[in-house]
Amino acid sequence: MNQVTFIIIAIILILLEEFVLANNRYFWLGAILPVLTILGLVLIWHNTAIHTWYDYVMLPLCLLFIIYAWGYGRSFYHKRKNRKLRALQIHNQYQQKTGLR
Repeated sequence: MNQVTFIIIAIILILLEEFVLANNRYFWLGAILPVLTILGLVLIWHNTAIHTWYDYVMLPLCLLFIIYAWGYGRSFYHKRKNRKLRALQIHNQYQQKTGLR
């Protein structure tokens, strides 16, 4: 049950990171969750007395995944911003052609 709870919490945090925190114009807001996650993973790693091969595999994967999620959220924000800019440009071109203001 402990691993299932961990996976559910991880999925919620990743969705929160990608679509809420990193998907805005303030890059530091999206960086809060990755920094806290990295610090938490390092503290858990440091406080664990015995490390298995699973720990050595999962720690770098978790770190890479949270950084990837932050980058994906940032690219999602930039794509959305570019779409809005293109729509505004098309609207302005239409207004210029038709003479409407």
